[in-house]
Amino acid sequence: MTGTLSDALAAMDVAYSERNQLVGALSKLFPASLERHPIDEEWEDDWRWIVFIDLPAGQVSWHIHDDELDLFDHLPRSAGRLWDGHGTEEKYSRLAALTPPDPAPSAPGSAPSAPAPTPGPKPG
Repeated sequence: MTGTLSDALAAMDVAYSERNQLVGALSKLFPASLERHPIDEEWEDDWRWIVFIDLPAGQVSWHIHDDELDLFDHLPRSAGRLWDGHGTEEKYSRLAALTPPDPAPSAPGSAPSAPAPTPGPKPG
């Protein structure tokens, strides 16, 4: 391999690894599972795992390489989720539609909670 091609492949591996860390974190916040890509469809065997995440705006999914499955050990496998037909543009539109959660309401008359005090030196 030439240096340019090997550098490009290494950069692509880093990008997939970073993406998978974010997808793994997202899959801890919403209902999700790992499903296998159907064997009858053309796909590389070490890329057959798909993480499906059910966001409020709809389903999103990514293929995950076998080398990074440990990032998804918290997920059930083969739970029965099926691809809803979304494409890449729709997936990222659904992701962009996420909004921050509403802050927890405070009890009437209560002050906002303060951070815990930092312990000082122990008396000698």
